[in-house]
Amino acid sequence: MPLVRYRTGDITRILEGDCECGLILPRIDELKGRTDDRVVIGAAEKYYPSDFDILFDEIEEIKDYWIEIISENDKDTLVINIYTNKPSNKLKEKVIQQLFTNDAIKIDVDTTKTVNMPKIIFVDKLPVGAKRRRLVDKRRYIL
Repeated sequence: MPLVRYRTGDITRILEGDCECGLILPRIDELKGRTDDRVVIGAAEKYYPSDFDILFDEIEEIKDYWIEIISENDKDTLVINIYTNKPSNKLKEKVIQQLFTNDAIKIDVDTTKTVNMPKIIFVDKLPVGAKRRRLVDKRRYIL
């Protein structure tokens, strides 16, 4: 049996049926993320870092990225920091178009107006640190 480390807060689901290899033990699907990595943006939509990986992995010019969520004028704003060798306005447009393939983000920006238009910033180096987060919530909530 392989040694696999799962923790409380891992988000996945139980797979029904037996494995093709004949294994009859309960199986789980790929991990979607962790509850402590989940961020609520706009009209209460929940996002994981992997949601953005899927979007931006398709853009060859992006070597790496991270997203900061800030609050401006009582609305959420996505600040997308992109590490690339080819910064351009065309790449900014490509990133916005790719981001808007996620219907929930597009609706939050265009229709419900709970999210400001995303800001794209090109960076020439990655942040220093052993563990870097791709989705950083910098909003301050007052309770």
